Amino acid sequence: MVPPLILCLLLFCLVSVAQEREIEHIHVVNNDIPPLLFKQRGQYQGPYYEKLRKLLAEAKLQYELDILPWPRVYQTLLTQPNTMIVSIGRTPKRESLFHWIGPVVNEEEEMFFYQLKDEHIEVDKISPSGPYSIAVLRDTYFHEYLQVEGYPPKNYYAVLGGDELLQMLLKKRVDLILLSDQNLALHANNLGVDIGLFKKSNAAFTIAHYMALSKGSSPELVERLQDAYQRLAQKSIF
Repeated sequence: MVPPLILCLLLFCLVSVAQEREIEHIHVVNNDIPPLLFKQRGQYQGPYYEKLRKLLAEAKLQYELDILPWPRVYQTLLTQPNTMIVSIGRTPKRESLFHWIGPVVNEEEEMFFYQLKDEHIEVDKISPSGPYSIAVLRDTYFHEYLQVEGYPPKNYYAVLGGDELLQMLLKKRVDLILLSDQNLALHANNLGVDIGLFKKSNAAFTIAHYMALSKGSSPELVERLQDAYQRLAQKSIF
């Protein structure tokens, strides 16, 4: 019969080994954001992917990367520990929801209200009390911006896909959409639509994009990734 003290030590060692093994692997999720991060012919590509690969190599972590629709990405981050995202906008509302590793790029990105080029929009009336209807992507910082600024829900639509967003504007179901230059180009290309049909009405806000971990992640994993990020930042990789 194994003495109780020896049995306790064995169990402790087994738990420690299991935890160590878990920390060697991380689940990474992101939405498809070509040309920054995308999958082509079965291979992940793009500058954001290269930064992810270098970061996890520096942290000595194996990983599984899944490119998913944004609503699933966000829900996964909110519910699954030890899950990382390559690029997420850092906002006051999200500040306490995630562990922030570091900016994936140092420059902030500017977001704009877009309209159809041939439509007349009075810029000074783009406001919560204004007459215009707006479409945004659901559960994104675009959606959050309208909520924080006090736009009444009856004045905007929150949809699941960027292609749908452009189609609503093209069919004149809304007056404005809220996107970045990159988003607009991507979805116009998806639809085979001339980007010249759209024009900027007004600047909305700027945002910084960060690598982040889900809130329930291991403190050791958080520290490991943040330390690896700082070492790479000193080498100007970030």
